[in-house]
Amino acid sequence: MAFEARVFNHWQRVLLYWMNGEGIGSAETEAFKTEMPKIFPDWIWENFIAKFESSRLSNKNK
Repeated sequence: MAFEARVFNHWQRVLLYWMNGEGIGSAETEAFKTEMPKIFPDWIWENFIAKFESSRLSNKNK
């Protein structure tokens, strides 16, 4: 996920907030969602979360 987040500052917190259901509205999440597409035009929040959820599900099945 570090590669997908392109090591954006506090990307780990964004994922922790997402997992705890606190993702929407946190300062880190909002900065991440706003700034990432400015820096990387091909980056899409929904794709990032989908990849994270996919990796979580695949790890749970092991």
